[in-house]
Amino acid sequence: SSESVMSLRRVVVTGLGAVTPFGTGVEAFWQGLIANRRALGRITKFDPTGLRNENGGQVWDWSFDASAFGLTSPPDDATQFLLAATREALEDATLEVPASESSRSGAILSTNFGGSVSWDAYLESWLAGEASAVCVEEFSFDTALDHLCRLFGLRGPMSVLSVACASGAAALDTAFDYLRYGRAEVVL
Repeated sequence: SSESVMSLRRVVVTGLGAVTPFGTGVEAFWQGLIANRRALGRITKFDPTGLRNENGGQVWDWSFDASAFGLTSPPDDATQFLLAATREALEDATLEVPASESSRSGAILSTNFGGSVSWDAYLESWLAGEASAVCVEEFSFDTALDHLCRLFGLRGPMSVLSVACASGAAALDTAFDYLRYGRAEVVL
């Protein structure tokens, strides 16, 4: 009905954050794009010898201060990227999730691989006969989202999506629905 359509809420993006092969931060990403720079190079995170293509778009010169997030040790790289981009987006939006609103603040994570560095570590330890369950836990698709929600105090609706190249668009659409239909006040 037209009455229910009129009650739909307006949704706006208020903050952005990015960790990309161009660098950390939205500004580094944007400058890399408009300068038409290449962000691809020979992969250094593992030995790509023998692969069809030894080049890739990895995050170059990355450093992560786990203590800045209240962590005693660094999580998988995928979680590190998520936490850094989230912090930037919240700062960009000048938004802090108040404890009283945490049940109305949610998060959507789109991923195709989970914590792949942890998966590689698990496979290496398994092949050596010393498999570690910690590596498997960090690989799980939802671990990064669990870290995010715990560290930023989010207790609202959460989803993990994995739909190949459409994952980012699907995350935006899901967040839009959460906001538009009143399931949440804030969605990261």
